[in-house]
Amino acid sequence: MAAKEFDIPVLPTYIEIPEINEGVMEGDGPFKSSEEFQNPLGFPGEKVDNWQEVAIEKMGELKSKYRSVQVFL
Repeated sequence: MAAKEFDIPVLPTYIEIPEINEGVMEGDGPFKSSEEFQNPLGFPGEKVDNWQEVAIEKMGELKSKYRSVQVFL
């Protein structure tokens, strides 16, 4: 069997990076996921009132469970 031939484009030495335009994302807010996708992953659908306390408790749990988190922090 012969090997397939592909047209491989030639990459330039320097990649062109587009300029930053102010106000491009002005009308767009954050892209939030709906509850149907969050619930199976174990996330609450809406932000709970005491979200800061919940986050700190979870961070403490992960810190005691994983040494890599301790090293990172």
